[in-house]
Amino acid sequence: MRLLKYLILPLILLSMNYCKNSNDLHPQKTGYLNLGNQKIYYETFGAGDPIVLIHAGVTDSRMWNFQIKDLSKHFRIVRYDMRGFGKSSTPDSIFNPNLDLLAILDSCDIDKANLVGISLGALQAIDFTINYPNRVKSLIISGPGFPDLPSSPEALTKQIEFNKIVKEQGPDSAIYTMLNDPFWSQSLPSKAFPKARSLFEQILQENKRSFTVNWQLRKISTGLKDRLSEIKCPTLLFRPENEMPSMVSISDTIKNRINGVHIFEIKKASHLLNMEFPDQFNKVIIDFIEKL
Repeated sequence: MRLLKYLILPLILLSMNYCKNSNDLHPQKTGYLNLGNQKIYYETFGAGDPIVLIHAGVTDSRMWNFQIKDLSKHFRIVRYDMRGFGKSSTPDSIFNPNLDLLAILDSCDIDKANLVGISLGALQAIDFTINYPNRVKSLIISGPGFPDLPSSPEALTKQIEFNKIVKEQGPDSAIYTMLNDPFWSQSLPSKAFPKARSLFEQILQENKRSFTVNWQLRKISTGLKDRLSEIKCPTLLFRPENEMPSMVSISDTIKNRINGVHIFEIKKASHLLNMEFPDQFNKVIIDFIEKL
């Protein structure tokens, strides 16, 4: 009963905050791409040089709510929910997320896009850029993980523990664990940023199914770390000061292997830095793309 109270009462308040965050966002277009029996939800805003925003895991495209107003004044913005998240379908067979992103670009008549991704979204952006370099104008990333790199003993233990909670106790208990276990604190917006935290928790609650999706169905290119030098487009790497330790070494690898990569560090920021420091994050992206 205590757990139920913890989850339901904040949800009411978070829904009110979420509405405040979302009501003033008016997409030019919303729609679904029909890919076989799967649907991919997307929205577009603004006009000009196209930017595609690719969200992190356990979230959906709403994690970019704090970017839309600023970026759409300068660029055409496309954001979408990857399979298993938000309004898009739950994957039921093996799929290639690169082909989903390719379908988004083609549907929106985008020849070349500036890709912006964080965490899982950054991994997706890197994977796509390596495999479809002619469709990418610039790459802007933060905190990607590589599935073929070994995890630290602590991270591996925590992930196994988390998966066990999902399986035996369900997504609600997993969410409670994520929000209260200090280990996961750097992977979500800090309580010091109440707007970001409220939106994140709202999205987390509404993406419970992502914890139970069979992610082995998601095809990810192997050996991406060893192919980073193939990326030739202008690249911007954000480095939050309070990044998860496992991501820091990956950022170092990216810094050393992508020729000419631009590095921007944001003090006091954690993994989802775009939600905690949106003004700074947005300005850096605007300046970077406008100078290309």
